Amino acid sequence: MAALWPTMNKLLLLILVLSPLVQGYEFYSGKNTYSTQTASDQISKEYGYQFQLTTIVVAVSTEKHPLYIEQWNQLEMIDAEALQLIYVSSKVSSEGKHGYYTNLDTAKEILAGSEFRVLVISPSGKELKNSEAVVTGAEIERFVQSYNKASNLTP
Repeated sequence: MAALWPTMNKLLLLILVLSPLVQGYEFYSGKNTYSTQTASDQISKEYGYQFQLTTIVVAVSTEKHPLYIEQWNQLEMIDAEALQLIYVSSKVSSEGKHGYYTNLDTAKEILAGSEFRVLVISPSGKELKNSEAVVTGAEIERFVQSYNKASNLTP
């Protein structure tokens, strides 16, 4: 039995590391809870319309971080409605109260020791981009258009 402990510890660590990849990250809007893995389907059911939503998560240690400010500037230049994007704010310094946001623990989990991170997640929950640098509006548009074309989706 003692010989199994190293193997079991490795398995447990693997499960803990891969868990967010399988279940996604929780985020909120008002009283509603969503998952980055299923947000497109959840919001489609909520509104009674079939969306193909791409989720952009912007995580940061503090909202005054220059990369956080620049990322939101980039997002403001995109036609989010036309591309069917939703933006999720994920801050360690304070929990959101408006729009889509994560809690503080989820922000820490997404950052994984970094100060700043951007996730671009497809309508099917696939991570299209995971970056510790600002992702430009043009890059996001390319990711979404490439994913939609490969998946035969028309937002």
